[in-house]
Amino acid sequence: MGRKNMGVNKIAEKNQFDNLDFGVYTIAGDVSITIEGDMVYSLEDALKQGVIKVQDILEQAKQDEKYGFCEEAYYQDGGSTEYRYAEYTILKYNALDGNKDLVIGMQGSIINQMNASGYRAE
Repeated sequence: MGRKNMGVNKIAEKNQFDNLDFGVYTIAGDVSITIEGDMVYSLEDALKQGVIKVQDILEQAKQDEKYGFCEEAYYQDGGSTEYRYAEYTILKYNALDGNKDLVIGMQGSIINQMNASGYRAE
């Protein structure tokens, strides 16, 4: 992830990829996806080209937590979950207000930064 800016960037609209009912965002920079060690894509390009699916990211995070590659944190907002890796965090909202968005950001907890950023779910 390169820290080109500290803002929230929309990568995908609701139902744009995988027919999922949530948007995809990054916070504090761009996200790169590396496939098989040498093929590097921006997250947006990887999704557009069908190299990776949003659901693949979530399933991998669940597996990574199971095998100790990341820590999982749950929130009392309806069930939002953060997957905290050494270098980045994946936040999957499941809030009572209907927010189901996926956010990828810098290391550590990002939910408070998202909530304070002025970001609003569609």
